[in-house]
Amino acid sequence: MGVNLYTQQQMGAAKSLRSAGDTPREGGFYRGSDYFAQGHDLCSVLYEVSGLDQGASVFGVDITRVSWNTQLYIGAAVDIAFPEFEARQTTSISDGQVIVKGTITNTSEQENTGIYGGELMVTLDPNLTPDLTNYSIAVNGNSASGAAVRQGTVTDADGTVHNTVIFSGGGVSSWFKGDKIEYTIYCRISGSGMTRFDNRDQFSGFFKVRRSGYGALDR
Repeated sequence: MGVNLYTQQQMGAAKSLRSAGDTPREGGFYRGSDYFAQGHDLCSVLYEVSGLDQGASVFGVDITRVSWNTQLYIGAAVDIAFPEFEARQTTSISDGQVIVKGTITNTSEQENTGIYGGELMVTLDPNLTPDLTNYSIAVNGNSASGAAVRQGTVTDADGTVHNTVIFSGGGVSSWFKGDKIEYTIYCRISGSGMTRFDNRDQFSGFFKVRRSGYGALDR
C-alpha cells in the first residue's frame, strides 16, 4: 500500500504530491527506510509531511496498491501558525489639534510569521480631518520614509462618514515576529466643544508562516 498526500490550487487542478508512507513488504508501514507501525495497527500512526504548496485550497490523500478487503479511514490535520498582535491607540488634544497615536506589535511566538502586502488604515472620528502634511510612521523605531500615505473615507451602516489615513509600502507592508509599527497623525476638529473622539485602526494583508504566503488577514 502507498499513501500520498496531495494539494491542488483549486478543485480539478494538477495535484502536487507528497509521499506520506509505503508498505513495500508485509508487516509494517514505512516512509523510506523509517518504520512507523505494524501492518495491523495503522490507526495510531501520527506523522508530519512538510512542504505543502503555497496557496493550495484543496488537500487530499491518494491510496494505492490496497490488497486487503477492509475499511480504511485516513484523517489529516493542517496546523498553520497565525500571527498575534498587541495594539494600543491614544487620542489627545493640544493647541486646538487632535493627536492620534498608535502602536502595533507582532507578538507571534513563531519565527518568520507575520504579514506581507499589507496596509495600515486608521479610521478617524467623524469630526476629525487628518493633516497629511503633519504625520509620522515608524517601523522598529526607524522612520518608514518609503511608506506611502493617502486619505480615504469609510461609511458606517448608519451613513456616518469617517476620514481614513492609509499607510502602505516601505516597512509597513511586511513585518514579522517582534516588529513594531508606530504612527502619529495630527487632525483638525470640525465644530466646537468636542472633547471625545472615537478612532480605530486596522491592519489588512496576507499572512506568512516561515516566509510562505497563505491567505488574507484583517487584524
